[in-house]
Amino acid sequence: GDFEEVDVVNLYAEDNQEPFARGLAVYPADHIRKIMGHQSTEIEGELGYKILDSVIHRDTLVVL
Repeated sequence: GDFEEVDVVNLYAEDNQEPFARGLAVYPADHIRKIMGHQSTEIEGELGYKILDSVIHRDTLVVL
């Protein structure tokens, strides 16, 4: 979907229609699409900046 950084997002397994977790996004959706499939060491090269190595930090993640 479309969201901005620090928005709460739902996380889904590929085959499930119910979310398994919720968390605060560190990057906006359009930036996540750019870094998908890349190593965390490549984030800065793809985006021109880097906040964290992950899209959602474990401290802001709630498993449902």
